[in-house]
Amino acid sequence: RIIDRLTATLGFAVYPTVVSNSFLAVCAHLRQGDWASIVPHSFFHVLGKLPDLVAIDLVDPVHSEVIGLVISDRMPRAPMAAAFLGAATECDIEQGFAEL
Repeated sequence: RIIDRLTATLGFAVYPTVVSNSFLAVCAHLRQGDWASIVPHSFFHVLGKLPDLVAIDLVDPVHSEVIGLVISDRMPRAPMAAAFLGAATECDIEQGFAEL
């Protein structure tokens, strides 16, 4: 829906050959060659810099999505929730992505 909305503002539509809700599946197709994809910049945080994958910023139109994190307000917190919350509040995510 996000990509459909963005391309509609530019006056065209895209018709994907493969659709997946798994970025690992997307990566598998990209690594096979002859494929292209539109993915968030955080995709490269997981995969790192690979010689056969190129990141091109979406500059016209520039787009971002706000995401949220919901954690129950109860103690003790689940260990994974506590660790994730600690990491999310202590790191500079934007700077980390900018360095990719």
